[in-house]
Amino acid sequence: MKMHPLVYFIQVTTPLVSLLASLLASLLIIVGVCALHEVAESKPSPKEPNSTPLPHWTRLIMAVDPGSQGEAWTKTAFNHSKWKTMKIPSHFDTAQLPNFDGVVWFRKTIELSPEQAKSKAILHLGQIDDMDVTWVNGTRVGGYENPGHHYTVRNYPVPAGLLKTGKNTIAVRVMDHGAPGGIAGKPEQLFLELGKETVPLANLWHYAPGANLNALNKHAKIHAFLRPLTRPAKPVPAFAKGFKITGDQTIILLGGANAAESSRYGWIETLISAKHPKHQLSFRNMAWPADTVYQQQRPRNFFSVSKPSYGEADHRPTIAADTIFLWFGKMESLETGSEKSPESFRTSYEAILNQLDDYTGRVALITPAPFEDPLGIGLDSEELNTNLAEYVVTIRELANNRGLPVVDLFAELKGNPVTSDGQMLSTEGHRLAAEAIARQLGFSSQLSTGNETLRGTIVSKNALWRQYWLPTNWAFLYGNRQTQPSSRSHIRGKPRWFPEDLKKSLSDLEKMEKKIWKELPKSDTD
Repeated sequence: MKMHPLVYFIQVTTPLVSLLASLLASLLIIVGVCALHEVAESKPSPKEPNSTPLPHWTRLIMAVDPGSQGEAWTKTAFNHSKWKTMKIPSHFDTAQLPNFDGVVWFRKTIELSPEQAKSKAILHLGQIDDMDVTWVNGTRVGGYENPGHHYTVRNYPVPAGLLKTGKNTIAVRVMDHGAPGGIAGKPEQLFLELGKETVPLANLWHYAPGANLNALNKHAKIHAFLRPLTRPAKPVPAFAKGFKITGDQTIILLGGANAAESSRYGWIETLISAKHPKHQLSFRNMAWPADTVYQQQRPRNFFSVSKPSYGEADHRPTIAADTIFLWFGKMESLETGSEKSPESFRTSYEAILNQLDDYTGRVALITPAPFEDPLGIGLDSEELNTNLAEYVVTIRELANNRGLPVVDLFAELKGNPVTSDGQMLSTEGHRLAAEAIARQLGFSSQLSTGNETLRGTIVSKNALWRQYWLPTNWAFLYGNRQTQPSSRSHIRGKPRWFPEDLKKSLSDLEKMEKKIWKELPKSDTD
């Protein structure tokens, strides 16, 4: 233990004082321990963690399984009488659902007397292959939601007061991710224990398949930036003849750092809006600074469809996209290794385009701007651009193969000083990029003096959008710190003020957007 200098000085002077120093040091230790004990008592450790991330399969099930939406198939009021029946225990894929992997729901109604309903109850379901969640009368009583428990015997205590006289419903959601699955233990393992009495459950149960394994796996691969988008019943039709805006619509920008930064300047939106003054265009920059075609990371619960165990789900509404710009390729060209090559880039980019097919056919691709060495630090921009050119060719080929418009910033901006550090576009670089986008899409690239007022309003609107799209202190908003007092009213505890502030931000954004439409040039150049 590090000793206080004063104590050390006293200790080395005289034996008597040394004794006093020892007593003083002991006293200090005792006081310190007591203080720590007092702090520990005043701030007890929570019995449970504030956040428990949902298991992988549960997140997928909550997203796409029909019976799990609002836990609809767990409710006592749900009518399962038209479901088929299956003898339990058994493996469903060898009984009545051949070759089925995924979610299967089982429900059973039992009658209890008043005495039985009052008894201490334990629900025994034997072994379930692979995973399960079980409800009694709409209340969860247990579950194993991670793989590896197919030999685990399920014994779930039923909370007192949950059972009732008359009809009681048991619902079991079984998840099988391969090989045989089901409530597949021994018949003698299936029963409801009611004190000294038992109700056998090894008999006919109603069942219905939920989301299959293909649907679950497909959702697992959905890119993070697609979660905020509304998936329409029918995708928006593709461009007929090149890039053209017809009618009011929402335009989304997806990409990495340069795409995300473009909204700070508003030049792209200004040029497109000024060209289409009769249309009410809503621009939403959903680009994320670190996004690549390979990976898009988002905060926990970001536009998640499932409710976390520790608080609210992200309540922000999804957005219907009419036209989408994709701006990728620069950071990907810097990645090394056989798994990060122009070929893998093509595969990953094409996977994004395939998923966008379910939303809209109106997609335009933007190639990255070239590298340079504006700071004179010795970047080998020639070598970097030689490598980047392969990625640009890939983007152009993908666009041509699909008949999509493509803007080639790499070719148009090469030789111009357009970056601040060799990678990120400078202020002037963003202006030149916006002009290149407008020109190559077939409309005026001239930023007139009269457009500066419009651009200023657009920049203000984009600032509001960033506050809404990338809110600070996410953990307190919809993340794993929602239980903290700082995310709630200090007077009443409810409502939580943070989500209410976000709603106001959206309202302010919509007002600013209407102001933009009023400021558009009166002459129609469509």
